[in-house]
Amino acid sequence: MSVDRSFSVLLVLLGSVFAICTIHLIPHKAPWVDEMYTWYGIHHDDFGQFWDSISSGINYSPPLYFFFNWIWQLLLPLSLNGLRAESLLWILGGTVMVYLMLRKQLGSAAAIVGVGGVLLQSGLLLGQSMEARSYGLFFFYGAAVLYTGQSLTNEKRTRRTWTWAFIAHLALCLTHYLGIVFSGLAALSRYLAMGPRRNRAIRTSPEIASWLACLPVYGYLISRQSDHLAAWPRPNDLKDLLSSYLDSIHPLFFSIPIIFALFLNPTYKKKMNRIGSEDNNKFILFCSIFWISIPALIWLLSHITPLNLFKDRYFIPKEAAWMVLIAWVIAHVPLLRSNSRKTLFPVGACIFLGVGILTLSTQRQLFALHPSRNYYHWLIADDETAREDIPIIFSGDPVFFPNTYQYSRQSYFLIDQRDQNLLYKKFSKKIRVIDIDEIKRFSQFILISEHLTKEKFLEKGFVMKSEEPFHESLRLFAHRFRAPRN
Repeated sequence: MSVDRSFSVLLVLLGSVFAICTIHLIPHKAPWVDEMYTWYGIHHDDFGQFWDSISSGINYSPPLYFFFNWIWQLLLPLSLNGLRAESLLWILGGTVMVYLMLRKQLGSAAAIVGVGGVLLQSGLLLGQSMEARSYGLFFFYGAAVLYTGQSLTNEKRTRRTWTWAFIAHLALCLTHYLGIVFSGLAALSRYLAMGPRRNRAIRTSPEIASWLACLPVYGYLISRQSDHLAAWPRPNDLKDLLSSYLDSIHPLFFSIPIIFALFLNPTYKKKMNRIGSEDNNKFILFCSIFWISIPALIWLLSHITPLNLFKDRYFIPKEAAWMVLIAWVIAHVPLLRSNSRKTLFPVGACIFLGVGILTLSTQRQLFALHPSRNYYHWLIADDETAREDIPIIFSGDPVFFPNTYQYSRQSYFLIDQRDQNLLYKKFSKKIRVIDIDEIKRFSQFILISEHLTKEKFLEKGFVMKSEEPFHESLRLFAHRFRAPRN
């Protein structure tokens, strides 16, 4: 078996380990609000309903992820866990794409250490691989922008390479609003890497063409966007900034293959297989540095302006950038650049350690997801509530959405504000939204809320009789109400 093929097999094995850990974690994860917005946002019977949902403003990201899954669910119904597994596939697909690019530019040994090390260590990739959200797709198109940008830089520009680069940038921008930032810095990187040809490169830029195509979509969505989902705090202390970086890599981890390589042959002078020159690697080097700097720039912006967009999952394409930068550093160790069989031992030791780190991360995730410690498990009513077979009325997003997926047959969403009531009805016809007046047609019901107490509820002029608490938990207020007897 050739050395390149051995490393490809190793990539398949570490991808399989990552997938097994994710699939093991998914059933332990309680539904939570953002995932349920995704599930309701794609489940519509026709394009008209889907368009109403997107234009309601509740779906906070651009529409590509929702549009793709709306089409997919028309062909094959998607459960919540199905959407989570899809995120896993997008992350694995992006990882393979980065590996193929790096193998060509820097050699298989450097590529597998860079790609495998980040995949096995990144808490962000592990967490988003089991989320029914758009961030797995965001990572995939970040990888696609790196891949196509490198093709444009190194190869003779053809209509085919231009088209693929245009599609990658367009998809990145239409998956998340910060995609335009990643796309812009990738364009700047390609401009800097082109040298004397850069003026012509800008005039024929697929990046600029993709931005122009995005403008009408962005203009419409931003004008229609509801801001009530954005009114939540995003921690932006210094420790949060450091965490956004150290959660992706541990510097000591990547020193292991270098130490092994120097120990095995500190004076390695054999002619190396140079796969690509330093000039040919300028684009991926510049782009990875720029992308890795984005969290720090957004963190700084959050401190000098009222705008706070500092949330680690918004920067998930930077994980692909870490893969590139680490592979570039590893490739400058002579033995690891050589692509000889001597590289198998240090690389194998590095990956073996990475699998151990992933196993520990999986155990920590299981600990955090246990129902006794997990916030969203606390918000889920017990089975006794569902067995009552009477209307269950939920007050508040956090309480309604984790429960409605399980108790959809009998659940109602209490929203007594007219504008917000209409907004949710437009978002999804599958959500039964009611107000206080509509509740009065029920002869009995169970009210479940995180914050709305019995006293506050009765202050609204409600005349039904409240019995003893039906269900109490650490987080929930729940009472049964009956119409008074004559």
